[in-house]
Amino acid sequence: MKYFYKTIIFATCFLLILGCATIAKSEYSYILPNDITVKNEITINEDFDVIWDRLVKRLASSYFVINNIEKSSRIINLSFSSDTPELYVDCGNSHRTFCRNADEEDYNYNVASSSKYKMASQFGFNGNAQHIYYIDRQTHLNGRANIYIAPTEHGTIVSVNCRFVLEIKVNGLVTQENVFGGINASQSINSETSTIIANTNSPGYADWGNNGVQSKLKCISLGIIESEILNFAKP
Repeated sequence: MKYFYKTIIFATCFLLILGCATIAKSEYSYILPNDITVKNEITINEDFDVIWDRLVKRLASSYFVINNIEKSSRIINLSFSSDTPELYVDCGNSHRTFCRNADEEDYNYNVASSSKYKMASQFGFNGNAQHIYYIDRQTHLNGRANIYIAPTEHGTIVSVNCRFVLEIKVNGLVTQENVFGGINASQSINSETSTIIANTNSPGYADWGNNGVQSKLKCISLGIIESEILNFAKP
């Protein structure tokens, strides 16, 4: 009988060791973007009409969409979009790790860019069963730009102010693993979309945390759109 109980205890410990050997762990850290000052206004030593006609002509042949144009109000409103938002906004950098036994996977990505990564969470007795999440993030940028053009005693002033709307759509797959690392079940993750809005020289903030844990993000304009529009106005 003693031998029987010893066998049971040994087998139980062995199974727990096997279970622990396959437990995965995830860690996450985030670095805020550095603030920058975007140059969004210039004065050109030319007549208002000359600059207006030049700018309108160049915008009409670019990827920008002209939504509204009123010469009497000296305003042009544009819209734009991109599937590579990281070229136009900086939303900081995320670093994730996924560890299982001696294997470790690192994921470093700009929050504004599309990315894929794995993460784990534990449940069950002693936390030796787990969910493994295979995350697929797809990012997209929509934006608007207001251009103001006005004559001054020193030439013509051109200023640009943009609004950037970053959308992040999250899809993926989650698997449920038992204590031996075998997959009991799997299902698709419900698609979710989050947004963060930033303006020229005015950062955007968001908190995408859950379960009482904050996850604050910050986005800034890199000044690429503003610079491109100002260059259209130059001779």
